[in-house]
Amino acid sequence: MIETISIYQWLFVFAFWLVLLIRSRKQITYNYCSEGIGQWGFIIAIAIFSTFAFLTGDFSNYRELYNLISIQKTEIHLEPFYCWLIFELPDNYYIWRFVVWGTATVLLAIIYKKTSPNFKQSVALFIIMALSTFPNLRNNLGLIMLYFAMIYLLFSKRGICCRVVICIFGIICAFYLHKSMFMYILLVGLSLIPLNRAFFISSLALFPIIYKVVPIMASLFLTNSFASEDSIASGQGYIDSDFNQTANFYGLIQLSLWRIPVLLLIFYAIINIYFKKERVAYKYKIFLNYSYLLLYIAFLFYGQPVSAFFSSRFQDAVMVPLTIFLGYYLTEKPRSGFIKSCLYFLILANIYDFAYILYKNVI
Repeated sequence: MIETISIYQWLFVFAFWLVLLIRSRKQITYNYCSEGIGQWGFIIAIAIFSTFAFLTGDFSNYRELYNLISIQKTEIHLEPFYCWLIFELPDNYYIWRFVVWGTATVLLAIIYKKTSPNFKQSVALFIIMALSTFPNLRNNLGLIMLYFAMIYLLFSKRGICCRVVICIFGIICAFYLHKSMFMYILLVGLSLIPLNRAFFISSLALFPIIYKVVPIMASLFLTNSFASEDSIASGQGYIDSDFNQTANFYGLIQLSLWRIPVLLLIFYAIINIYFKKERVAYKYKIFLNYSYLLLYIAFLFYGQPVSAFFSSRFQDAVMVPLTIFLGYYLTEKPRSGFIKSCLYFLILANIYDFAYILYKNVI
């Protein structure tokens, strides 16, 4: 739960986001444009934004955990790497956040530099799609380490042996950065399998049947090693949050503003690539496939009584890999009315979130 937020904290975060959006606005309108935020500007801005992300629900939760671990000098809830940072870094919560999310930001900047013909466009997509959730969970460092490993395997010009070894090392590192990483590693592995339109048609046709058995699947997940008592207790917060969010009209608006444009963009690309045979390199299709699988699972877990927090987690996880794919794909696409509408709806989703937080926690 978000603790009491001062109007100054809200204004700082909102103004910071708004400046980033204004600086990148032409990248949203045009597919080729020289204006925007460059690599170093992106690293500095996002690291600072993530360090002082006062509006995220886990900002205060992580601070409590940080203080508890710092005082007791023992590992509690967090993975050993994050606890080691707490022990070794100067005793300051903001320094710890800066190192964790700053590292993730540097890796993400390298990913965008490797994958996108227009780095500034990828940054603009990140600002409207992923920035709101990026500072919220520490698993983003594990996820981005996983994507970095895959990018090195797929995009590096080094020998295949070197690429495979470094990729495996990166995946191992990612695995130990969050208890839930094995699920995402498994999904990345599935995304490497070449898909066709029959897969997408059958997955949609089977959705109602699979949805019915999700409670059983979720119970099995919750008994695995990643779901320790601490994880389940944390997950309960997601369940409560998700139910509270969907229990009222305002929550349904919020979910619609975020999920509908993401769903439309993914299906727009799938139809063009897999049904209309538009040519896109396999290494980019992987991130489209992965985004589809994440969103599919997010909808499977949506509204389930024993596993609603998975829906929020998988929905949040869609955003970064989708920006990796769209950072390349939309560079080649004229900004049609459809694409602009989806991007504008995502901007509206961000503004709605800020307004809702102001209404619920500040005013």
